[in-house]
Amino acid sequence: MKVKAILFDLGRTLVRPWTPELVFKRVLFSLGIDRPVDEIRGALAKTEEQFNLLNYSSSYGKVPYTEYWAKWDSLVLSHLGIAGDESLVREIEIRRFDHVDCEVYPDVLVTLSEVKKVRFENWDHLDRIRSGHICGLGKS
Repeated sequence: MKVKAILFDLGRTLVRPWTPELVFKRVLFSLGIDRPVDEIRGALAKTEEQFNLLNYSSSYGKVPYTEYWAKWDSLVLSHLGIAGDESLVREIEIRRFDHVDCEVYPDVLVTLSEVKKVRFENWDHLDRIRSGHICGLGKS
């Protein structure tokens, strides 16, 4: 059987996970909105609870990525008491990974270099990780 693709989950597979409430705080702050981390943590917890109650979490991967996260971000904003129009929600999505601080696990670059030798088409992620264009790594 010919291998056509290899999929990696970013968090806890390639990089140490980030703290969602800190990322959301940084994104909001970059948009001129300041909320305490505890308030954001609470809003994220309420959003997760609401997603679970509505069984929307099970739609992850079944609905378009942008649709899923737009609904998530809209609910978080709602729980924070922030009127979030589509443009604010879109801006949060655009800025999210600019405000993520994550650390690549030590063996990732070596492993991905070996995987790259298999010559998969469309393989730009290794170069993106090396250059710091994923998760804000290497940015000054």
